[in-house]
Amino acid sequence: MKPIEILRKYVEKQSALVNILVSGLDGNIDDLNFKALLPRAIEALGAEWQLTPHGVGVLFRNVRTGEVIDAHVGFLESPDIFDAWRIEGYVRSLKQEDVAPGHWARILEQLARDGWVTPYPGYANHYVLT
Repeated sequence: MKPIEILRKYVEKQSALVNILVSGLDGNIDDLNFKALLPRAIEALGAEWQLTPHGVGVLFRNVRTGEVIDAHVGFLESPDIFDAWRIEGYVRSLKQEDVAPGHWARILEQLARDGWVTPYPGYANHYVLT
């Protein structure tokens, strides 16, 4: 699978998971209080996803397959934000190494130069699809 295809799939899943999660939470949520409101798991995308809060993010793990979507900083304001670390974790969880580990930072920089992704303002080394 080409890097841009991997990114599209990741962004599609992360956006859906975050939107489903947020729609199920009551009240005003922000980066600081969302962890107190998190359920332990959600049903989404035809699967059960275990949720693990961390720092300013949440890790979604598909209970059946082990697939990982790690939403991090800025995901509440922009569910489609990603960085090299999140993409590498996703690819590892799929047990699919089409791109050698450690190369995603350079790939994202090249995709930005080529116009496929755009740096996300306010977060170093974070991007959104163009």
